[in-house]
Amino acid sequence: MKTGTDKTLDVMNFIIEIARIIDDVSPEFKGHHLRVAYTALKIGTVLGIEEDRIRQIVAASCLHGIGCFTFQERLQALNPEIKTTLYRERAYAFLAQSGFLTPCAEVIGRRQNGKSCDTAYLSDIVELAERIDLLSHSYPGNAEANESLQKPGEALDYFLRSKASKDFPPETLSAAKEATEPEAFWFGLEYESPRLNGTHPITWIITWKDFQEFARILSEVIDWRSKFTVSHCASVRATALALAKEFGFTDDEISLISVAADLHDLGKLGIPLEILMKPDTLTPQEVHVMRKHAYLTYMALKELGEISPAHLWASQHHERLSGDGYPFRLQGSEISTEARIIAVSDVYTALTEVRPYRPAVGAADAASIVRDMAAEGKLCREVSDKLLRNLKTVEDARAEAIKETMERYKKWKELLNGETEE
Repeated sequence: MKTGTDKTLDVMNFIIEIARIIDDVSPEFKGHHLRVAYTALKIGTVLGIEEDRIRQIVAASCLHGIGCFTFQERLQALNPEIKTTLYRERAYAFLAQSGFLTPCAEVIGRRQNGKSCDTAYLSDIVELAERIDLLSHSYPGNAEANESLQKPGEALDYFLRSKASKDFPPETLSAAKEATEPEAFWFGLEYESPRLNGTHPITWIITWKDFQEFARILSEVIDWRSKFTVSHCASVRATALALAKEFGFTDDEISLISVAADLHDLGKLGIPLEILMKPDTLTPQEVHVMRKHAYLTYMALKELGEISPAHLWASQHHERLSGDGYPFRLQGSEISTEARIIAVSDVYTALTEVRPYRPAVGAADAASIVRDMAAEGKLCREVSDKLLRNLKTVEDARAEAIKETMERYKKWKELLNGETEE
C-alpha cells in the first residue's frame, strides 16, 4: 500500500470491530456497544438526520466505552443506579486529541462536560440508546431491576415514566418510541447488531495521516490503562522503526510498520486489566484469555484491507520461529521480516519496563536476552544482531518517543483534572 498524503481508507468496519473487542472483556458485556450503535442508528433514521451525523452517532456509540479501564469500572458504567462519568471523560480526552475524531469526542463528552455544541442532539440520541440497552438487558449489579423489562418496548416505556426522561428533548423520545415499537427492531437488535455494518453499510473515509493519528491514539488507550505501560507501544514503535531503517525498507513500508507497532496490542482492550497486570502467576485459564489479545488484534486490523499485510505483522508479535508462539503457531518462513522486527521490538521493550510481577532490566541485559532467544531459535537472529549492533541508535529513538509520549500523557491527565489510573 502507498501511504502518501493522497491515500485514504475506510475505518468504519474497524471502529465497529473495536466495539466488539471492548465488549469481549467479559461475557456479561457482550454486544453492549453494538446494540447501542444499532439503537442510535434507528433513532437517528427516524429523526431523518443526515448521513454524516449517522456516522457520528454510530462511531460515538462504538467508542464511548474506551475509557473503562477495569472490570469494576465497567460494572459501574453499566449500572444506571450509579452516576459515573469518568469513563466518558477519559474517552473524550483521548478522542479530542485528533481533528477528525473531535466531532465523535463531542458526542461522547457533551452531556458530561455540560458544554453546548451543535452535536448536543446527537449526544442525546447516543445517551438514550444506552439507557434503553441498560434497562432491557441484564447486567451484573442491576439484573434484578431489569428482570421485568425484558419484553419489547417495556424498557423505553419504563424510562419515559421516569424523571430521568425529562433530560431528553421530546422529539428524541418520540423518535425512540417510533423506532423501537416494531418487533422487528428487537429481533434486529439480537441478530443485526452483531453484523452492524453488513446490514446497515456506513463508510468513514479518512486520510492516511488521520489514520496514523488514530493509531497513535488507540495505542495510548491501550497503554494508559496502567502506569506500567504508559509508553510501551511508543517504545515498540521507535525500536521497530530504528530496526526497519537498518533493513533498508522504503518509506511506505516503514509507515506501515509504524502503524502495526502502534496497534500490535489492540486486542488487549478486550482483556481485563486485572489479568494483564496481575502480580502473581496467571492460571492456565487466565493465560488462555491473555493470549487471545493477539487474535483480537488480527480480527480488528483485517477489516482494514487497505493496510494489508500490516495486520499480520501486528498480530504475529508473539509468534516464534520455533513454532511455539501464538495465536497461529506459525514458524520459520511463515513469519515475515516485518513481523519478526515487531516481535523483537516488543520483547526488548517489555524487558526494559517494570511490571507488577517483575522489575525492569537494563538495555544491554534486555538485548542479551533477545540474543539468547534468537540463539534458541525463537526470535530472528538477523533482527537480534541488528538490535545489538545499533543499540545506542535504538535507545536514542526510544528516549525521544518516551519523552513525547509522557508529554501527551501529561496533557491528557490535565484534561481529566489530574486523574490517572494506577
